[in-house]
Amino acid sequence: MAVSEHGEAAGSVSGGCVESAVYEMAREALKTGEPAGETFAVGDEDAFAVGLPCGASLEIAVQAVGAKKFAQRSALADAVLPHMFAGPRPDAGTVPFLEVALRTPAACIGAMGSRRTHRDRMRRLREAGVPEAALARLCSPIGPDLGGRSAQETAVSIVAEIIALRSGGTGRAPSTTTAPIHRVDPRAVEPHELLAPT
Repeated sequence: MAVSEHGEAAGSVSGGCVESAVYEMAREALKTGEPAGETFAVGDEDAFAVGLPCGASLEIAVQAVGAKKFAQRSALADAVLPHMFAGPRPDAGTVPFLEVALRTPAACIGAMGSRRTHRDRMRRLREAGVPEAALARLCSPIGPDLGGRSAQETAVSIVAEIIALRSGGTGRAPSTTTAPIHRVDPRAVEPHELLAPT
């Protein structure tokens, strides 16, 4: 999530749960120049009471950065995700954002969450009129089961699914398949073609 000195915000850290608190932390960090951090947590038993599909614990780190990671102000306006404070507020399943994303030609559209969250999300998308062909494109819950638990391991799992979708891989261990281990990208240029006379 990024917040500018003018109050513009882009991206999300939780899909709506703690956005306002993180926004205020970011504004304060911009004023003082000091980094800040805080942990937000809610148990599964209390999640529905605050509009969440499942419990979670978030460790938030806020750091002020100079104008150089954003070369111009429009970088915020061009962010991939609609921001939380001027765009539509997502519900617990981020349905409004997914509804828009599924109408784009994006190669991979994924959403995190439990299986219960996934079922609720699919119900909401169907109620919003998203066709089944579009729903079939949604990778949810995203990321193959690698057995990881940390944020870093979850990120690796998500990237693994993106690579598999891009390259046509199965996501299975090579010892359980008969496909070539190193697939040939049909768009790739063969080395001898680089030396061919023009």
